[in-house]
Amino acid sequence: MKYHFGKIVDGKMYFTPIGEFLYKELENVEIHHPHVEILIYTVMPNHFHAIVRINTPCNTDAIHDNTDAIHRVPTGKPRALTGEERMQNKVGERHETSNPLLSTFIGQLKSSITRYAHQKGIAFKWQSRYHDHVIRNTCDGNNISRYIENNVANWTKDCFYNPPPPCNRTRYIASLHANHKPLIIRMRYIASLQPLKSKTMILLLVRHGETIDNVQQIMQGQTQGCLTEKGVQQAEALARQLAEEHIDAFVSSDLKRSFDTCRIIAKPHLKEIFTTALLRERDWGDFTGEYIPDLKGRTWPDNVEKIQALKQRAKDFLRLMAEKYPHQTVLAVGHGIINKAIQAVYHNKPMHEIPRMMNAEIRKLKIED
Repeated sequence: MKYHFGKIVDGKMYFTPIGEFLYKELENVEIHHPHVEILIYTVMPNHFHAIVRINTPCNTDAIHDNTDAIHRVPTGKPRALTGEERMQNKVGERHETSNPLLSTFIGQLKSSITRYAHQKGIAFKWQSRYHDHVIRNTCDGNNISRYIENNVANWTKDCFYNPPPPCNRTRYIASLHANHKPLIIRMRYIASLQPLKSKTMILLLVRHGETIDNVQQIMQGQTQGCLTEKGVQQAEALARQLAEEHIDAFVSSDLKRSFDTCRIIAKPHLKEIFTTALLRERDWGDFTGEYIPDLKGRTWPDNVEKIQALKQRAKDFLRLMAEKYPHQTVLAVGHGIINKAIQAVYHNKPMHEIPRMMNAEIRKLKIED
């Protein structure tokens, strides 16, 4: 599930550009929608909430107020409530007759966000349909308000948190209908406006940060390796660069220098790291541990990993990623030579045509279905 609008770290929401734009649109809604008043709202990593009042003249004696709580406009696919959840949330039947001004507001808000995303070159679409539900008392309204206010703090318990807890994925936009005299509250929920999933897998291929052996020009091969202070700083810089990017999964070679680099990059995203030996550096056999300048002109030992075997590992790695993370964005931290082999397989080029990757450099590969 993509986090289009940002991420939550230590109880604080950090917006992506789309998330910040959505937040400002909600904050300044009355500029473009004079009939709309937003009473409370929050933007989450992959959905947003708002309680909205829509004021329309009904007759000469009274004003008909429609207050809609836009609750969980998510970026993941909705699923049906369980019986228990329907009782807890007092979910009613689906209604197709939403207030036309509400529908107009939702449509224009969606269009505004989509237009901004496209202007920035970001792939983003909403699902067109939604569900609604009538809540018939102020207690429910207060519960919704508290839920919205506490949603950031309770993010790890949220159905749209990745990985999600076992609970309902269908959420709503709520609607309050009130007569001027007396005040009768009716709340309607409308839900599940979502961006469509991409059919492209994005692989962000990274080389580990600088190591002690890099500095000393030692052939590391499949030894563990240890990052230098500069290597740590390189990884931290890349972590800051990618902090606002949506990344579904983090993958690393099982060698320490790559895992340590990946751990630093993954920290802001609060994701676990999947390790694989397929991403190990080339096995240099008897050359391992040797001073690289001394190897010039020497005969290569038979136990150095052959290019054919290296490229087969690269193919196996790409196949594994496509099977394990279809249509997702994956960051993988490997090593100089295996990363070159992966790119050679991807571009169908000889390895010598692939430019060398520097420490903590990142390259993007798009893998279509």
